[in-house]
Amino acid sequence: MTSPRESSLLQRPLFLMVTIVILGICLRIPILSVSPLLDTITHDLGLSAAQAGWLSTIPVLCFGTIALVAPHLTRRWGMDAILLAMFGVLLTGLLLRTLPPVWMLFGGTVLVGAGIAVSNVILPGFIKREAPNRVGPMTALYSAAISASGAIGAGATIPIMKALDLDWRGAMRWPVVIVLLGVVVLIPWQVSSRSGRHLAASGVPHTNLWRNPVAWFVTGYMGMQSFVFFATTGWLPTYLISEGMTEQRAGFMLSLAPLSGVAGSFIAPLLVYRRADQRWLVWVSSVFCAVGLAGFVWMPLTATLVWVLVFGFGSGMTLSIALSFIGLRTPDSHHAADLSMMAQAVGYSIAAVGPIGIGLAHDVAGNWQLPFALILASVVVLTVVGLGGGRTRLVSDPAAV
Repeated sequence: MTSPRESSLLQRPLFLMVTIVILGICLRIPILSVSPLLDTITHDLGLSAAQAGWLSTIPVLCFGTIALVAPHLTRRWGMDAILLAMFGVLLTGLLLRTLPPVWMLFGGTVLVGAGIAVSNVILPGFIKREAPNRVGPMTALYSAAISASGAIGAGATIPIMKALDLDWRGAMRWPVVIVLLGVVVLIPWQVSSRSGRHLAASGVPHTNLWRNPVAWFVTGYMGMQSFVFFATTGWLPTYLISEGMTEQRAGFMLSLAPLSGVAGSFIAPLLVYRRADQRWLVWVSSVFCAVGLAGFVWMPLTATLVWVLVFGFGSGMTLSIALSFIGLRTPDSHHAADLSMMAQAVGYSIAAVGPIGIGLAHDVAGNWQLPFALILASVVVLTVVGLGGGRTRLVSDPAAV
């Protein structure tokens, strides 16, 4: 039974904002905290670039596969209970991946990806349930927290490692502290009377999204923005180190990308909801991404700071636009929940080939310029599907079916 204090707490907008920020922060730190350590892990364990790429690819692959079960789990046990359970899975994975032998590193990474995958799908519905009239600002807060999470994970790992004189296994354990905070804020939601509440429907007949062009444009945009982001951030420190940059500075550069993404991811949803048509914003975000990537390809050690900030801002915008499309292109929370599952399941499956594909391209080409040129070329595809998703229409519109 919910106590009056718990009920009052959950009704306060500030506690909802704190919950969204903490949960958003937890969804990228466990992944991007590995990127600055990839070079060390590769040499210590004798892995190839392609094998090491699986440490970045496995979570994204989980986003694309395990996300499919999220709607079934929430219907069976409730949104809040599953979120809490998934954070428990995430904690377990974080601890297991730091233990020998090598297969524990990859097995723990699977659990990390699984916990984040289901949480990724549930949280847009959580926001729509708790703040139906403030979806834009809350989405801005959520996407900004995700971007900040990447900055913290990428930027804090090496300094913590050096300050505490840790090996790479010890350095990979520090995100446990952050995820524990996520568990703490989720407990009040789970024990409250809101736990079993269902999302409200609008009365619009259910649409088969798997045969819907609008849904596929949104899904493609989610996939391509994730592909560009994870393919770039997964290997950027290793690329810069190979060009002569120190390990600590390369990790710092990586942290700046999601840090500048905080600004892009916060601003974009506020602009998205000002116009019915978002194609202009798709163009703007793609230009930022392309300029940053072009700098990485042709002048990686010249004005690196500029390229990182520009790319980070653009990728932060694309993430927010993708999340906003889920609400903008659907008539109610039921369709939004279904589109969230489809966009993230299929979208992240597309993104999963990013880190491993870039690692393979490096092994074949023997340099990093060609792999990053391929990422730059993929921005064209990102723009095309974004223009399709940015048009003013709903998945339930007769013309969109």
